[in-house]
This record gives sequence, C-alpha cells and structure tokens, in this order.
Amino acid sequence: MFCMHCVVPTTLQTDMEPQMAEVWIDEAEPLTVRVGTACRHGLGRTTIYELMKSGRLRSVKVGRARLIDRASLCGLLHD
Repeated sequence: MFCMHCVVPTTLQTDMEPQMAEVWIDEAEPLTVRVGTACRHGLGRTTIYELMKSGRLRSVKVGRARLIDRASLCGLLHD
C-alpha cells in the first residue's frame, strides 16, 4: 500500500495565520465522494445539500458533479 504525505492548512479564516497539519493519504481511498455515495452513510440528499450550503460539509464542483470532501464527511459523521 502506497501512502502520500501532505501538509494541509487547518483553518480557512483569513484573519488568522493558518496552522498546518500533517496528513497521510491512502491512495486506495478517494479524496472525494459523490452525493449519492454520501447518502449511503445515513444522511438524506436534502440534508447533505443543506450542510454544503451552510459550509459544514466541504465540497467542490467538477463539471456538473458536486464532490464532497471525504475528510469533511468523516468528520461530520463522527461528531
């Protein structure tokens, strides 16, 4: 199994200096999931879109697809 080491910012606030955190990413696991995949974890489609709109669930748009950050989803499910 090959893992990639990344350093990512832990805060997105502009008035604070970002703190950096080390993260090990397993290449076998995707970095993003589609909304339908996130629904399999017990969240409804409407709830997922509301969480994305409120900023509690990070996502990106690629073409017509909305992809949810896997780490953000895991963090939300484990809170």
